[in-house]
Amino acid sequence: MSGRHLERDLELPARAGDASLCVHPDDVLRLVREHMAFADTPEIVGLEPEYARWKARTSVATTYRLSFADGGEERVTIKAYAGRKPAAIAAAYSPGEHVRRAGRGLQPLARVAERNLCMWCFPSDRVLGAAKVLNTKRTARRLEASGATPEGHVRSATSRATLLRYKHEHRAVFRFDARVKHRDGSKSDCPVGIRALPPDTARTIARARTEFARSAAAGLAPRMLLHEPADGLVYESWSDGTPFQPGDFARAREAGALLARLHACAAPAWARRRSSLAGALRLLALFHDVRDLALAARREDRPTSGVWIHGDFHPDQLCAEAGALRLLDLDALHAGEPEEDVAAWIGEQLGEDPDVSLAQGLGPLVDGYRAAGGRVLDDEELRVCLVRELLARAAASLRRLERSAPDVARRHLDRAREVAARRERAS
Repeated sequence: MSGRHLERDLELPARAGDASLCVHPDDVLRLVREHMAFADTPEIVGLEPEYARWKARTSVATTYRLSFADGGEERVTIKAYAGRKPAAIAAAYSPGEHVRRAGRGLQPLARVAERNLCMWCFPSDRVLGAAKVLNTKRTARRLEASGATPEGHVRSATSRATLLRYKHEHRAVFRFDARVKHRDGSKSDCPVGIRALPPDTARTIARARTEFARSAAAGLAPRMLLHEPADGLVYESWSDGTPFQPGDFARAREAGALLARLHACAAPAWARRRSSLAGALRLLALFHDVRDLALAARREDRPTSGVWIHGDFHPDQLCAEAGALRLLDLDALHAGEPEEDVAAWIGEQLGEDPDVSLAQGLGPLVDGYRAAGGRVLDDEELRVCLVRELLARAAASLRRLERSAPDVARRHLDRAREVAARRERAS
């Protein structure tokens, strides 16, 4: 799957008093064999953690890619809980037709009472409708009926769904290669992106993207093709561009010009989103004193510009297509302040490279932004947004159980204090 590979420290929660939520990799093999494997399941010969999410005092979810002796692979998520939730989940969960059809070598769900955990074999997921995407016959019918593919018959037998990214109970991203047979007998391939999301999240995203499609900036990003509200599925046109790698800031000036075009478009008030750092601050406080930064990150009430912002503007959310930059991943698209997108980009650069100064980071991006007619940026708002961005990134390293996460978080917090100190000197 795509995305940055991270080394994990699966014992990190134990250092903050959540030892009961830790599951050692050696235990994973035993638990899968004892609770998920069938009599004819091949021997498991390898496992690698692909995703982890820690919610302090509540749960830890870890997704592993398992390799089998016959060359097959499965993805298993183990989620350990602090409360009694596993019993309720097991009692309420019933894998549907699509999960059963997509299942291969393991049980879709198992509860291990003595460890207070549940285990899912992808595409089994109690929130996401990912299994329905893998039913190529169903997906082909939906695409053909919606008119999202070229005129003709979408052949399910030769169409294929490929999983690109999976975050248990949060998001699954697919490339669906639809094979279309036209009326004249010719055939063509039509790739489509499909995102499986929590249904409420998908409704919010689809509403924003429908409105965004009416704006002058619509051509900057893939077009939404179809939304299935009940199942949380969002279909979009596929970009053939080359995605940027995380941490690649080489085309910052062009990225700034792209932002200027996006921020030139007004967004409706209902598309605003409330963001809170409360969870991030609670997690950070388990390892670091962040009371000073909590104060520095407070945003004052102020008139809002209400423009469309990407909401997660980093280099790996861009691709180069036909020589121009385009936006990817509009899941966080909403009405907001231009400074938020600028801070997201610069915050990553400051957090990743201790040798880059704030002025060096801002320079190329803001130069491109201004040259393209971008809005006047408020220095105070930008500083506050940068502090918030760096706090969020610090907490994310802990939440993802990154190796040396407390040290990674400290580096982000140190950069946040540098930014906050600039604000104090300016005032």
